Parts: sequence; C-alpha cells; structure tokens
Amino acid sequence: MAARQTCPECSHRHDYCLPLRTQGVCDPCDKGYEPTPGTYTTSTAAALHRLAA
Repeated sequence: MAARQTCPECSHRHDYCLPLRTQGVCDPCDKGYEPTPGTYTTSTAAALHRLAA
C-alpha cells in the first residue's frame, strides 16, 4: 500500500491511493502546486496498522 500512496515526484505519502497508472503523480504535482499538509503523512516513523480484528 505504501507504494500506491507515495508520489514519485514529491515523495510524500498521501492518505489515499494515487492515480499512478493514469497520471503518474499525485494530483497536486499534476496540477503544479504544493500538496497541503493535511493530505499526506509527515512522519518518517513506521505507520501504525489499524486492521480490524
């Protein structure tokens, strides 16, 4: 999942799967502006998995 959520251009990991097959980058990079901090993960620590039991 991390590979599908990480933009190859800006290297930000977003909270959603990116359209990498059609666009190749995240929406902000495709449109030419900086992603907003609320849409990507800023921590470099391992992500917490919240799987249903």
